[in-house]
Parts: sequence; C-alpha cells; structure tokens
Amino acid sequence: MNKVIISGRVINDIWYKNQVAKIKLAVKKEKVKKNDAKDVDFIPVTVLGPRADYVNNSLKKGDYVEVIGTINDGAYKNNNKDIKYGSYYVECEKIELIIAATSNTNPKKDDNKIMDNDILSIGTEVNFKDNELPF
Repeated sequence: MNKVIISGRVINDIWYKNQVAKIKLAVKKEKVKKNDAKDVDFIPVTVLGPRADYVNNSLKKGDYVEVIGTINDGAYKNNNKDIKYGSYYVECEKIELIIAATSNTNPKKDDNKIMDNDILSIGTEVNFKDNELPF
C-alpha cells in the first residue's frame, strides 16, 4: 500500500497551470540534532484537478497544511549525457488547511466548493514573519 500523510508549511509561491498545482512543504523530522536544531525535509507535492483549483485559490506561502497522498517516482534521463536522475514527489489525494499564515488575511473563497467552510476554519491562526521560519 502506497499512502503517505504529511503536514508542514508551504514554503514557496504556488505554481499553477491547467488544473495542476505544485507546492513544496517544509516537514519537521521527529529527531533533533545534537545542537537542538530541528531537521526539516522539503517535500514536493503535486495536486491535480479540482483540488489544484482549491490550492491555487485558497492557499499561500506560510500556510500549515496536511496532505494525504501517494509517493511517486519522478525519475528522468538527461538526453545529452545519458544520466538517469532520481526524484520523488507526493501526489495529493486530499489537502486541508490547518493554520493560516497570518491573521489579517482570510483564505480566498473556494468557488469549486471542494472543501467545506468548516474545514477552512480549523485551528488557530499564527502571526509570523518570513525570517522567523526555521528554514
């Protein structure tokens, strides 16, 4: 069974085209380094179809989200040098906004009604500056 559940902050502006959205999440690891610094993984996430519209219309950099999906292999070969490169990404099956990035901005209205308005109000909102993020 290929199923992954991750939660983390959106660290980049959302790329969106033709009902495809791409984001990258900063996901904290459980273990702590010796100097008490938290280790973070940066996980690429691809969202397709109506969910991509939701991501484009409702999420922004700094939002804390939970993603349920599958891990996919994005390996490709460089035609010029015949070298194979390995990569991975999470293909999103479900995404939920847990904490909005700032309290003075509300998520944009979801015209496709993919998610219930109750879900958008889950959690508390956090004020922070970009330079205060751990990554």
